[in-house]
Amino acid sequence: MKYNYYDTEIIKDLVIQGLDKLVEYSENEKQYMDLVEKQFSFYGSKINWEKTINHVGASYNDETLISEASAFVNKLRETVLVREEKVIYIGDGLTSLVYTFDLSNLPKMLPILLSIPQHHYFLPVDCTWCICIAIENSFDFGISGHDDKVNL
Repeated sequence: MKYNYYDTEIIKDLVIQGLDKLVEYSENEKQYMDLVEKQFSFYGSKINWEKTINHVGASYNDETLISEASAFVNKLRETVLVREEKVIYIGDGLTSLVYTFDLSNLPKMLPILLSIPQHHYFLPVDCTWCICIAIENSFDFGISGHDDKVNL
């Protein structure tokens, strides 16, 4: 598997912080993006959050991104995402790998993944909900409004 610069940096940081054993990575990005496009309605190139169920949105300040992202994720885990499951991470351009790990490990992964200047998508393997941390200083969460669930 050949990694681009940003994926190499992520993998290196995971190893340095001892998190590499918690993460699997693969080259299935297009396959997952196709699933996301089937599960969610889009407005241009972005998920149309108004058409999701239980949409939660917030904004963040660049200087406090990590702490605010952690608080946003932890709040979702306490209220909506109460089931422990595998999640995938997909970036929208600078990374090309799909990273898979337990939802409980997401707060540990945020500092490494959010160091890359791109949109960040965190989804369960069946892509039924999505957390997006956008470079335009916003967080969004929503559950797919589609009744038909898709699988790999």
